[in-house]
Amino acid sequence: MKYLFLTAAVLALGLSSTAQEATEETNQRSYVATLDLFSVSGGIPDFRFETSLNDRTSISMRAMAFEGDSLHATLGVLSYRLYPIQKLGEATKGFYIGPRLFKGAINEIPEGTSAWREVVRGIGVGVETGYQFKFDFGLVVDLGIGLNMGDQVIQFDGDDVTDGFSVWPHPNVGVGWTF
Repeated sequence: MKYLFLTAAVLALGLSSTAQEATEETNQRSYVATLDLFSVSGGIPDFRFETSLNDRTSISMRAMAFEGDSLHATLGVLSYRLYPIQKLGEATKGFYIGPRLFKGAINEIPEGTSAWREVVRGIGVGVETGYQFKFDFGLVVDLGIGLNMGDQVIQFDGDDVTDGFSVWPHPNVGVGWTF
């Protein structure tokens, strides 16, 4: 009986230390910063910052801004990502799927004036899916596609206001770093 109790105590101590190590490993937050290469090729850099919330989920914030002589554009996206098939503690790595919210606007300065005027604005929701590769030395490559659905208000100089619903895909090829 003494040996049985001693064996159970050693086994419990060993299992609890293993569980504690696993918990410490999986509770480490992961941070990823990426730049969308499609946006760079279009001349408007689109940055994303992602942080793990727990073992299988993360939240990412994305921002894009452009200002030219007569045009100003902004876009903000908030995404929640679920990494359903990775081992625990691997959020921000592997296959992901999740919802997103976005808000954007395009402003212009009509000829002969100096005041900005909003010509396009939109707010909406979407879904995204993809695969994020995370290499041991820190490099991250994110390949994904999102489908955005939103309410758009469009009014160019001298035209009537067009209010409508739009759906469009948004591909993503991001390269970045984890820290």
